[in-house]
Amino acid sequence: MNQLSRKTRLFFLLIIILNSSCLSGGKKSEERSLDKNPNKRKYNMEIDDVLAGRWYTANPKDLKEELQKYLDGTDTISFNNEVKIGLVPHAGLIYSGPVAAYTYKAASKRKIDTVIILGFFHRIFYDKIFLLPGGIVKTPLGDIEIDEDISGKISKICSKFAYDSSVLRKLNSEGENSLELNFPFIKHVFPDAKIVPIYYAQNDYQTLIESANAIATILKESNKEILLIVSSDLSHFNNSKVADSLDNITLEGILSEDPKVWNIKCANSQGACGKDPITVAKLISQLLGYKSLLLKHSHSGKVSGDNSQVVGYGSIIWTGEKLEKKTAEKGAIEVSDELKTRMLSYVRKSINEYVKNGKKIKIDDQEDIWNKNLGLFVTLKKAGNLRGCIGYIEGYQALRNSLVDLSIAASTKDPRFEPINKDEIDSLHIEISILSPIYDVNDVKEIKVGRDGIIIKKGFYQGLLLPQVATEYGWDLETFLEHTCEKAGLSSDSWKDKKTQIKRFSATIFQEKEGGKK
Repeated sequence: MNQLSRKTRLFFLLIIILNSSCLSGGKKSEERSLDKNPNKRKYNMEIDDVLAGRWYTANPKDLKEELQKYLDGTDTISFNNEVKIGLVPHAGLIYSGPVAAYTYKAASKRKIDTVIILGFFHRIFYDKIFLLPGGIVKTPLGDIEIDEDISGKISKICSKFAYDSSVLRKLNSEGENSLELNFPFIKHVFPDAKIVPIYYAQNDYQTLIESANAIATILKESNKEILLIVSSDLSHFNNSKVADSLDNITLEGILSEDPKVWNIKCANSQGACGKDPITVAKLISQLLGYKSLLLKHSHSGKVSGDNSQVVGYGSIIWTGEKLEKKTAEKGAIEVSDELKTRMLSYVRKSINEYVKNGKKIKIDDQEDIWNKNLGLFVTLKKAGNLRGCIGYIEGYQALRNSLVDLSIAASTKDPRFEPINKDEIDSLHIEISILSPIYDVNDVKEIKVGRDGIIIKKGFYQGLLLPQVATEYGWDLETFLEHTCEKAGLSSDSWKDKKTQIKRFSATIFQEKEGGKK
């Protein structure tokens, strides 16, 4: 009996020890209390500061001083209105911190309630978008509470956001620098703000659109002061000269107002690792009418002194300022016959050089038009059938650069067609459309078939048809409007909806003589 009692006592003692260890045993436990008053939170989850002591100092005093040094070291840059979205890099703090500080310094003018931060998984595969419903994130400067209210609303709007405890365990064992490198900055600059960390992972474009719509809805309708932070480095492990060239392509794409331009530029740049978060930010900025501004571009070699293999960093903000309307005089762009002939020859040379040798030509012509930022489309046909067409609705770079980039894109990157091979080049027929500034349409009667192209936009859906399309098919105005709606993925009568935006533009259109190669 005494022996049984001892065994019984040992058994219950073991139970007590195990229960104690579960209640207090280390920050990996998902069940442990997160603060002195755990009942005020619904969820007891946490993202650990796995990279503290490796990617940045774990000493709170030293970390705070380092962050403040970076903030104090930023140049003074003036801009209008509030910062709504910011792009930041995420390398080791000593390298990326001085650039990230530009974004955080600019955003610090606002009193922020919640920071939604978009990153991605470098090493974890997940077929949805990972979003914690609540809990905390850990930093050496103190815990940051996850905003359960905002997190829940985002998840309710879009089912593509999801949570998986196994992903969190993996995240907390390996760390993820795309977001964690920014948590100390957030805690230092916005000490009382909550956070909503979101991780993307190989998501399709439709998923990006749906998630952007959900976040945009929150930004627009919430009564909280919310800042959206997007995390991405630029080019990786090139020498500094190549890195600057690639980064310039990437930055041009990010700063353009058209997400499609960003997709083309990003594909050509071999650059930004956070393409999906950037795409989401661009979709949101387009929907809400935000305006972008580059604050800083640098690379790791500026810190390490080693320019042989650098990582590029950029700081960009989007403000609440509405996009400026064009005030240029209406009408098509004038181009001489001699210049038209040269432009067509440059398109053919660009295709030849890129398809056969993988290289880009350089246009050294000195006329003023080559330095103007103009909307442009390059269209390729073969035996009378479309073989590729890519363009920019509005100009964001010099025409000399756009003509080369779009010649390459139309011949190799139009998703509707296989890339053109070298044996096809001579049989191509080339057409160029140079676009005028774009004007709002208050009454569809303003649109003249044969003179004007149309842009129709509703929400994230947008379609464009060039002026020559209506002429080629013999459409009247209503048919032209209906087909532009369908091109946007809308119902054919959407142009009648008051929420639909209609814009028009003129185009200077010219092409090679029949017979392909000139």
